[in-house]
Amino acid sequence: MAFDVKFDELKNSAKELGSRIGKGAQDLGSAASSKAKLELEKAKLKDIYAELGSLYFRENRENPPFEYADLFEKIEKGEESVAAYEKTIGENLKNLKNTE
Repeated sequence: MAFDVKFDELKNSAKELGSRIGKGAQDLGSAASSKAKLELEKAKLKDIYAELGSLYFRENRENPPFEYADLFEKIEKGEESVAAYEKTIGENLKNLKNTE
């Protein structure tokens, strides 16, 4: 009889442990899914802010508000750098084609 009682206790403990592990795995999966959704929403917001900023810059490029003048200048310098790099890459590719 003692064996049956111990076996039932062990069986119940195993079921409880399995239930806890299952719940933990479910919680972990839910957390991972929520984390992925959170990162996706953050990326969407970042894109929206970038789009808004780009639109604002284009509309006010010729006459930037005083409080944004430094940022407008940084954007213009960045655009100049991008154009210079694109030109260099284009020239390098052209030279590469000419040497073939």
